[in-house]
Amino acid sequence: GIVNVSAREVQEPGFVDGVRESLAAHAVAASRLVIELTETALLRATPATIATLQGLRDLGVRVVIDDFGTGFFSLSHLRQFPVDALKIAREFTQEDDGGGSKRTSALAGAIVAMATSLGIDTVAEGIETGAQASRMRSLRCTYGQGFLFAKALSPEELPAVFARQAAHPAGRSATASSVSRVSRRSGHPLPVMARSGARA
Repeated sequence: GIVNVSAREVQEPGFVDGVRESLAAHAVAASRLVIELTETALLRATPATIATLQGLRDLGVRVVIDDFGTGFFSLSHLRQFPVDALKIAREFTQEDDGGGSKRTSALAGAIVAMATSLGIDTVAEGIETGAQASRMRSLRCTYGQGFLFAKALSPEELPAVFARQAAHPAGRSATASSVSRVSRRSGHPLPVMARSGARA
């Protein structure tokens, strides 16, 4: 599952210990947890924040920067932070009908290339059409997320989705998980997200 945290929360002493205890209390594997922080939150990060993020990754928790590209994150910032994935803001995945499409595509490609060079996965947010999915696939984006794959799911709907996925592991339904692997790169998929589905 995914937990969004603020800059203040991740700077609290004992944050990693609290996550470890919560995982143990609920018998959840650390690899099933994704901690999401916004780009803006990380701009206020301290050395202690970086140590906390590394501690989370040492547990096996995945750390993701949400809405990447909408803030003022620099290359030097990205190099400092131990993160697993960047979620590319929908502004860069949804081409407009005007003259900005080529620039938007170029920027999305630059984000993917930069992340790939650092060994960081990418998730294209807000994919609503097959053309958008194809474009992000051609840019070698690791995953896609959006209404093309499934509408938003309530917590009550998830057990049925998981049951279908378990019954048909080779042919997942459109709502089997929240992210779709849109490229052929190797690696482990992000855990299921409740708010939007994806084709496997």
